[in-house]
Amino acid sequence: MIVALAAFFLGFVLFTSGTWGGGDAKLFAAAALWAGPEYIVSFTMITTLAGGVMAIFIWLQHHLPRAHVTGMMLHIDTDPDLAKQPMPYAAAIAVGALYVAFTLLKVG
Repeated sequence: MIVALAAFFLGFVLFTSGTWGGGDAKLFAAAALWAGPEYIVSFTMITTLAGGVMAIFIWLQHHLPRAHVTGMMLHIDTDPDLAKQPMPYAAAIAVGALYVAFTLLKVG
């Protein structure tokens, strides 16, 4: 229960700072309750890695269409709206939760 409360507090802080949505914070806390103290570190690390991979894909999605070759250099115009692009972090949380589920069920 302490793990879930700590995860909910972290989610609340990220929600109030505008980094996460309210659903992301609740989903993270629920998955942390499920992971428990035994799997919370691996759940958090896999969620973070999945979020990083998603961020790279979102960055590539915005920058590759703007890329053009000038001479022998690849030049990428900056996108001022990239920072305003929402990132569905629930998908990254789901990847971490699936890892916990497969580990608990001893699948794979």
